Amino acid sequence: MAPSSVPGLLRAALTVVGVSVLAVSAPMTAAQADPGTDTQGKIDQNTREVTQISGEYDKVRATLASTRLVADTVAAKLAPLADKVAATANPLGIAARPTTSLFDQVGAAAVATRPAPDSVGDLTSARGELDAEKARLDGLIAEQTKQETTLAAKKTALEAANAELVRARDEAKATADRASRSAERSTSPSNTSNTPPPNVSGKAGVAVQFAYAQLGKAYVYGAAGPDTYDCSGLTMRAWGAAGVGIGGHQTNAQWAATTRIGRGDLQPGDLVFFYGLGHVGIYVGNNQVIHAPQPGESVKISNVDSMGGYDGAGRVRG
Repeated sequence: MAPSSVPGLLRAALTVVGVSVLAVSAPMTAAQADPGTDTQGKIDQNTREVTQISGEYDKVRATLASTRLVADTVAAKLAPLADKVAATANPLGIAARPTTSLFDQVGAAAVATRPAPDSVGDLTSARGELDAEKARLDGLIAEQTKQETTLAAKKTALEAANAELVRARDEAKATADRASRSAERSTSPSNTSNTPPPNVSGKAGVAVQFAYAQLGKAYVYGAAGPDTYDCSGLTMRAWGAAGVGIGGHQTNAQWAATTRIGRGDLQPGDLVFFYGLGHVGIYVGNNQVIHAPQPGESVKISNVDSMGGYDGAGRVRG
């Protein structure tokens, strides 16, 4: 590199550095938490803060990487400058040696008093500027690294707090749901297995009595007893207890295996279908059915009118 090109290199390096510094000139601060009045409010607030801090963290990381790249470039340019300064000051590469003779002493004095080329001053000045810029970049890297560490710690803490809030919220909801189901069973006599079934004779009576005996047992998809049921599993087992097959463990098959009857002709033991044949229960009289509703609930008695989505009813052949 010719000495005259050094100032141009320095200007280019400083321009790049200046751009990288602007990206972090404003202080990076995380949003302060605004305590909510409920758990979900706190979760929402924390989620907003995590999003904001994540954005700031990503910016700091990108800026830090840029600053390090520029610092490495400056350091790479500094190394050869020292050699160039030495080479320009001593272009012939004359090694120092003891002055033993008068001739040597006179020659050494002449070299010492000879003015240095102008390029030595240029190179020395450029080296000084690059040294100062590298020191500034090292300080900037330390500051940005500290920002990165601080934001990462805040982000981790908020995410951990949010996970705990979500766990507490879900646990509280599950507890409330269990309490609600327990209260429903204890306050509604018709939903307990102690409620006597209506006096129905024949196979229909057997099916109805079986259904009553299952009240309170948990819903499990695909289950057909003895401890858990889904809707068609319950009706299949109820009529199976009377020795009658009703098409298997599918609502569509049970619909096809029964004879259509009008709403006004319903009798205990009839099957009642809902929601596009997606659900079935066994009629027990007084406009009520026993059915296994859905996950999280248990076998219970419901009013036909409260169910909605009534499709029709079928009488079991047998």
